[in-house]
Amino acid sequence: MNLFNPLKFQKDAVANLTEMFVSVWKEKGRQLPLVFKSPTGSGKTFMTSLFIRGLNHLPQWKEDKAFIWITFSDDLAMQSKNKFVEYFENMLENRTLTIADINQGKLYQNDILFLNWQKVVAKNAETRLLRRPEDEEWIKEKGKYFEDVIEQTHADGREIILVIDEAHKNKDTKLAKDIIDKINPKVIFHITATPNEKDELEARRLGSFCEVPREGVVEQGLIKEAVVTQ
Repeated sequence: MNLFNPLKFQKDAVANLTEMFVSVWKEKGRQLPLVFKSPTGSGKTFMTSLFIRGLNHLPQWKEDKAFIWITFSDDLAMQSKNKFVEYFENMLENRTLTIADINQGKLYQNDILFLNWQKVVAKNAETRLLRRPEDEEWIKEKGKYFEDVIEQTHADGREIILVIDEAHKNKDTKLAKDIIDKINPKVIFHITATPNEKDELEARRLGSFCEVPREGVVEQGLIKEAVVTQ
């Protein structure tokens, strides 16, 4: 796949996501859901990448924004980042960052921070280099914390769009909700083949539920209609 060769159902999904996003952005409130339901094997990361890049060029929507793209392992975070770069090569305006870039202190316009959820959900010994400790005695002398990045990004007047890959996993724990509240995004973009019922209902209410029909993916040969095992 590349930027110039999305399949028809992928083009349709990106167009629908873009229209829904612009609409839901106008709604009052924060942490508004945009739910993207698409079968495994349909190219969810590819379609999401096209959608995100397309937001840079919308004549009817010009906002100062950055992205946090959360996955559930270091490998998935790096895989998503590398795919994003691969799809667009030298035509990508968005900087793709990892947790190693946290010391820049904030997200700049169009930055995408790819993050392993597990690295920031708790202020324990394993993550204390990333999360600001509650005990001032343990605050490091130099360097930035995850909280610094979020606070300074908001202080600059820049909105954060939170992208949650495999959004049906681990998102509803107290620790996860604490992180989402800390980020306080205007929109949460849920990517999943099996959306949370509550998220789906709210997105349908807002008109921000986008589904890729399995039949269209099967027709393109990306996934099989049925798997026969012995």
